[in-house]
Amino acid sequence: MENELQEVLKHERELLQEAEVPIATVSATFLDHISQQHAYKFKREEIVFSRAHYSQALSLLIAAGMEGKTFWFVDPTNFVAAEDWHKVLVTEKIAEAVARHETLKKIKDMIDTRARNKLPISDAIKDPLLFLFKNVTRPIASFHYETGNLLVEAGKTVLQAVTDPHVRPQYLKYADNQKLHYAVFDDKTKIEMLEGAQREGKKLHPDRVHVTGPPVDPRIVDARKGKSVAKFSKRFSEPSPISASIRLAITTGGLGTNKGEIETILNQLLPYLTNPPPHVQLICYAGTHEDFATMFGLFAQNHQISVGNENDPNAVYRILRGNNIMDANEKLINWMFPWADGVITKPSGDMAYDAAAAGCFLLLMEPWGEWEERIQETFEQRGIARRATPETFQKQIQALEQPAIHDHETWFAHAIEKALEIDPLFLNGAQSILKTLLLLA
Repeated sequence: MENELQEVLKHERELLQEAEVPIATVSATFLDHISQQHAYKFKREEIVFSRAHYSQALSLLIAAGMEGKTFWFVDPTNFVAAEDWHKVLVTEKIAEAVARHETLKKIKDMIDTRARNKLPISDAIKDPLLFLFKNVTRPIASFHYETGNLLVEAGKTVLQAVTDPHVRPQYLKYADNQKLHYAVFDDKTKIEMLEGAQREGKKLHPDRVHVTGPPVDPRIVDARKGKSVAKFSKRFSEPSPISASIRLAITTGGLGTNKGEIETILNQLLPYLTNPPPHVQLICYAGTHEDFATMFGLFAQNHQISVGNENDPNAVYRILRGNNIMDANEKLINWMFPWADGVITKPSGDMAYDAAAAGCFLLLMEPWGEWEERIQETFEQRGIARRATPETFQKQIQALEQPAIHDHETWFAHAIEKALEIDPLFLNGAQSILKTLLLLA
């Protein structure tokens, strides 16, 4: 190993050892940012598996900083050995292919159910993970079951965040280990966790399963402070045409899901974007995906739609894309969540919870799995979300903006109202996880 890289790893290990809040996850690389910090140049490309496992881990970091606690956050994917890097590349490409093709997803689900296998890159991340956390004696917050399992196996005390309201079998591998605690979204997930442990024949005391709510970045929760139903409704009586438009964002996930649905919705929104005055303002979030950014750009080019600056709140059409997960996530926090009235997204454990916490209504695309079906149900029951109908999306918008319910409110206004009234459990998860982690110490 190069001497420079050894120094980087040594420094990262020291920061984790000293931190009151040490954090681990498997989500993505942020090589550019590590390079800037340590003046070391990685000879490899950026990788993204999941925004959720990054953004939820980051939410704890932000909460710790707000409480004046020292912290450090590591994703071992950044430090995989050169001879193992192909495992990371292959894993990402397979995951992207599965995310974009329904048939491949069904095959993957069958394999996962039968094999209950570990991540293909598990062996690759093990050595850097254990090296970095070797001297950590405080409880460690883990935001991926793979980091949690490896650290518990190494004798560490771990608070494992269950990052969806759904218990995968991998979370239960060390459920009877007294050093392993769980942070779950809600009471229903806690019961599912305890039932799962019973089925596996493992002793999991209820006191080791902590209901914290979903971990949402406190900066996203702050975005709701500038919103109200009165402000939303008032905009449509203002003389400025751009003020009287619905502010929508359409988003993909870390692996580039729902591409077909997104393209269909774009075409349905075309008259709203091009007929003066514009009826809709739209942010298109491409994540880190070049093909999504190209799709959004070609749509604008083909229909003579001007693409505004990323930070221009008066632009009719904007594209947000980051070179890595850190950049992409910060663009969401700075320019999308504080601005949007509503978000068109799959019902994922990061984007849906984040959008609702920011006071946005949700129009939900096809869910990815059982856990996302549960998320969809959660927000539909609370009046915040509806299932999007991509092929007839224009007519759906027309129907939802009719003042037909709840004292002649539109559905949009009613859903924003419900988002702004949401139970604090949906807003304070990061702070609750922090409190739980510090109590374990």
